[in-house]
Amino acid sequence: MLTKESTLSPAQTSEVDVDVSQSGTLEHLLPDASFLLYGVFSQSGFDLEITNPDGINYVVPDYFSFPTPPNLMIESGAGLSPAMVKSLFPRALGQDVLFAGPAPSGAALVEIGSVKLVVGTVTVRHADGSQEAVKKGAVLYQGDVLVTGAGSFVKAEMRDGTKFQLGQNGEAALDQYEFDEAADVGRFEATVRVGGFYYKSGKIGELPSASAQAHTQLNTPTSIIGVRGSELEGAVDQSGETVVVHRSGVLEITDINGDNAVTLDTPGNTAVVVLNGQPAFTAEPSQQAQQALQQSLPPPDGSVAEDEAVEADAEEVAEEVVEEAVAEAEEAVEESAEEEAVEEVVEEVAEEVEEAELDEAADAEEEAEETSDEEDLDSLGVDESSVESQSDAENAEDVASNEGEGEAVESSDDEALSTFTNPDTSVESATEDVDTTLETLQSQDSNVEGQDSGELQTLGAASTNIEESVAEVEDVVAEEPQEVIAPDNPPEALADEITVLAGGAIDVTEQLLGNDSDPDTGQVLAIISVDSARPDAVTLVDGRVQFQPDESLLQSLSAGETTTETLSYTVESGTSKADADVVIVYQGSNDAPVANNDVAETNEDVPLVLAVISNDSDPDLADTLVITSVDGSTALGVITITDDGQSLLYEPSQSLSEGSVDDVFSYTISDGNTTATATVTVTVAGANDPPVLVSDPTGFTLELVPEAGEISIPLDAIFADSDLGSTLTVLALDTELTRGAVRIGSVLYDPGDAFDYLKEGEIGIEQFGITVQDEFGQTGQGVFSFQIEGINDAPVAVANTNEVPENGAIDLAAASSVLGDDADVDGDALT
Repeated sequence: MLTKESTLSPAQTSEVDVDVSQSGTLEHLLPDASFLLYGVFSQSGFDLEITNPDGINYVVPDYFSFPTPPNLMIESGAGLSPAMVKSLFPRALGQDVLFAGPAPSGAALVEIGSVKLVVGTVTVRHADGSQEAVKKGAVLYQGDVLVTGAGSFVKAEMRDGTKFQLGQNGEAALDQYEFDEAADVGRFEATVRVGGFYYKSGKIGELPSASAQAHTQLNTPTSIIGVRGSELEGAVDQSGETVVVHRSGVLEITDINGDNAVTLDTPGNTAVVVLNGQPAFTAEPSQQAQQALQQSLPPPDGSVAEDEAVEADAEEVAEEVVEEAVAEAEEAVEESAEEEAVEEVVEEVAEEVEEAELDEAADAEEEAEETSDEEDLDSLGVDESSVESQSDAENAEDVASNEGEGEAVESSDDEALSTFTNPDTSVESATEDVDTTLETLQSQDSNVEGQDSGELQTLGAASTNIEESVAEVEDVVAEEPQEVIAPDNPPEALADEITVLAGGAIDVTEQLLGNDSDPDTGQVLAIISVDSARPDAVTLVDGRVQFQPDESLLQSLSAGETTTETLSYTVESGTSKADADVVIVYQGSNDAPVANNDVAETNEDVPLVLAVISNDSDPDLADTLVITSVDGSTALGVITITDDGQSLLYEPSQSLSEGSVDDVFSYTISDGNTTATATVTVTVAGANDPPVLVSDPTGFTLELVPEAGEISIPLDAIFADSDLGSTLTVLALDTELTRGAVRIGSVLYDPGDAFDYLKEGEIGIEQFGITVQDEFGQTGQGVFSFQIEGINDAPVAVANTNEVPENGAIDLAAASSVLGDDADVDGDALT
């Protein structure tokens, strides 16, 4: 363990440890995230100095003396590698910082892209040390560090079309960029210190080399994100934790030392949340992480939120310009009014004083002239005209002295009384002139001395009057009431979460304002705008917010499933505004499936497989539909359900020889909880079928009846014609194999005595050939066989005669011969 001293404040030091991590990397623990994520780096000798936003200075001793400086870490596991510190380190033109590896050059600025959109306060620190505000269309250079303020964002595009965007309160360095499509060279690297960011590959992701290796590397305090043809969004929060939401392509994410890799190659709602320096995969971001991510990201390109942000920024800039102009105008008007008022008062006072002094001087002069003796003047060698001229000069000096003193008083009143005349003459110089004149007159005559003393007293009185007048003006100005304008503090709008269980518009005004506040007493919060990426999701009418849930999204959720939608709104109190996000949580429930009627058509000889479930649906996308039953009680055809429950088998009826018929039946589907029923209408076109001979002899049995004669055999017993209502006509009969007699009419059969030999219950087989035709010309022919069932026939007794002598006996032998000529066709024994 290496021990170094660290300065926490000018008067406080502590021992700071440089540890070696499990991967062998040196680590230096900083006090907190304010130094890691928001500190300003500087170099003093081999020491690295970090100043946090509170002005506290922290020194990492001998940081630049290590061949590879240590990682700067905080307790949570977030940190900055030497390469990241190097990217964020401010330096002046031509001054290189002593990092390991090739020294950067601040002399050449390499153009890599431009700013497509900027909202709010965004600055850029170039690699040459210069810093300026970012404006739309500004050129970006390799090594530039972008810094965004609250409510601000910037959208940049590299030369190949690669997009990089930084959200509010963020800082990111554009470390490296090169693109040469012909040479298959493409590389982009950036370090995101804090804030939300969005990245989408341009042509750099379409190069052949991009499919095999990462063409882009995004560094954060807790991760290194390798990118191959991807689109992603992420955020580094105030603790240094990084959330990355993967949208497309392939991402390989490691810690800041390049260890513990996690690869994401399945587009969709997947995410990597980096905690304590270790990447961890989750199916999707947590609700809190997703909400924080959306708040930190710039609005999507071309979205309503983006348009509103640009419009609001333009309005804010215009308001600031107007406010400055109004303030300057008001200040000028106030100063002008004050100066004019003071000028008027001072001029009036000066005029009154001047008139009084002139009157007093004239009176004194007349008095002196009356009491003076020309002889005395002659003895003194003073010419009368010189005295008069001297008196005139003194009067002029008195006026000049008064005006000069007014100027001196004016300058002592913060230039408020700047309109006294004769500014080049001071009270002091005027007094000196008067003193000189007094000395001259006093040396000539005591009368003149008395006269001069009177004039001096007049000057003193005049000066006193001016001072008193000026004091009165100052008192008036000081006592004038000044309007005190209370500061307009901005309101505080906090994020909201609203749960939606069913469709239908909802008034969410109270829910949005319920946790918002304003520190200024008496000011009322009002919602002035709402925004959603989904059209018509929210409306604002007279300060009331109506939210229309996404019913299709809600119905797509099964019981227990949830999903979210994000809105934003702006509140205003006084002239200040604040924004907040709203997370709508959709909570799913089981919805009944929807079975839709089906139609089909065929002819009677073509069976169908009816995929009736294909146009049925279930709002709960996770549910599986199956056919559970069919009601074919009124159907002509035969309907069965397939083994997988997804289709119906339909066998048309053969009963129609022409035209068509609608065969209607119903079926029922289920999602496992609820059911729905729909009907199927199959239009069956008739097809004439030829008569088919019945080949089963047992199908028709004729019972012999003595002396019955001809018996009619129905044609439907001989031929099976499936055409309903078809009429058959016998064309010919073949009696070659027939024992009895058969003739057309339609079929008349006479067994005669051909089967008299059959005993009762015995069966004989009769047959004859036959040809028939239906009404459409279709024929059928064949040998028709049928059964003949015997009955008990009466014996046939033949009369006998015999001679017996009178009184003679009958010869028994002769008697027994009586039956000898009798017979029974059934072969029964006669007695």
